[in-house]
Amino acid sequence: MQFNGNSDGQDLVALTDDLLNSNILAYPLQSKARAANKWARQIWSWIFDAYGGWLYDDSNQTGTPIATQALTASTQDYAIPTGSLTIRGIEILPNTTTTVFQRLIPITEEQLTSKMISEGSFFTTPGVPIYYRPIGQKIRLYPIPSTTVASGLRVTFDRGSVAFASTATTQTPGFA
Repeated sequence: MQFNGNSDGQDLVALTDDLLNSNILAYPLQSKARAANKWARQIWSWIFDAYGGWLYDDSNQTGTPIATQALTASTQDYAIPTGSLTIRGIEILPNTTTTVFQRLIPITEEQLTSKMISEGSFFTTPGVPIYYRPIGQKIRLYPIPSTTVASGLRVTFDRGSVAFASTATTQTPGFA
């Protein structure tokens, strides 16, 4: 079902007007878009919470929720992909001769401190990364990579729903 603009009134704006016995003057399009976005986020949240191993992605999103970038020798921190809400996993190509990605193990600051390990002393010698830790808008790898591999870092992530603009005419909700 489209947000607005269906010629026979089979859209969310017309449905809202019918349910509320309203019109665009009494309930402006911007307010309807705001309400539709609020409920789309709520429904997305229910879908996300249901999980079951399913990687849900709004059908209005473009591309896939998988990003790759260069794995660079002596670089420990990498940007989290734009628009990501949660990180599902990090994988690396350990060297330039393989095409098989290796999954990294997530680690938290609490896990380090519970073992009385400071972050500054955790895997200080460069090598093939084994662990990762999200910190703010970046991903930190342990140990620091010792090799540069083009497209050698792959991040799988969740992203949110795509909001309706009040001027949208053909956009549909991103879920069935």
